[in-house]
Amino acid sequence: MSNKSGIKKQASQLGINLEDEKVEELKFSPPTPEDLDDEMDENLDNFTSLLDSLSTTEAKKKSLWKQIYQNALIDRRNAYVLFGDLWSIVSGDANNHALHGPNMAKYLERMSKANEQLIKLAELVDKQVQEQEEASFNEDQMYEHIKQ
Repeated sequence: MSNKSGIKKQASQLGINLEDEKVEELKFSPPTPEDLDDEMDENLDNFTSLLDSLSTTEAKKKSLWKQIYQNALIDRRNAYVLFGDLWSIVSGDANNHALHGPNMAKYLERMSKANEQLIKLAELVDKQVQEQEEASFNEDQMYEHIKQ
């Protein structure tokens, strides 16, 4: 039995006729993959510039952080493209929504996990920035700060 017919059977047992159900169609026009690639390249360049400004951070750590950042952006982009493709299939059709809804939820979950990775990475980079600022605060600056 296909997943679609199984869902129809379950709905029928609950007294729901999916043939009669219509979901209000929402307009959604995702950016093109090329636009997403351009945005991703710009974000990666900005992140690379930030990492380059961290003079006290090891090159290996910077490289690893850049890879983590790039992988999270790629995961989020790919999940968003797939989500957009399914949205056009599902929008306004209860049958397709019942069939493809779980996959859409998985794509949203993947985007959320990528965001969580980016937040954790931002915390690590921020900690490194603060440590660098503290290290650059020399004794003369400290003396001047105390005098004020």
